[in-house]
Amino acid sequence: MVSTHADAVHPSYDPRTETYEVHHDGDSALDVTTTLVLSLSSLTDDDPREMRPLAHTVDPDALDRHVRGADESATLSFEFHGHRVTVGSDGRIRFAPLRDSDHRVPAAQV
Repeated sequence: MVSTHADAVHPSYDPRTETYEVHHDGDSALDVTTTLVLSLSSLTDDDPREMRPLAHTVDPDALDRHVRGADESATLSFEFHGHRVTVGSDGRIRFAPLRDSDHRVPAAQV
């Protein structure tokens, strides 16, 4: 699962904000939930099947509706797998590592 889409969902690092970002393409075969989980998996080197299900944190259907929403400036934020995740309705997904997390991501990853 990861090897098929890993390159398509590898977030880029912004040293200015110390966050990682990926853009979910609405025309992609992946849904936003899969993009989010695979992206975070690529940052933490954790198998996505071993991660806590995202549905325990946020409703996947609500997340999909949010990204397809008409207001492109809306954001939705939550904590998941040691990161503050912010999903924009424009498809932009940002990950900010939580400082006291067991799932820290080295800042030098680019």
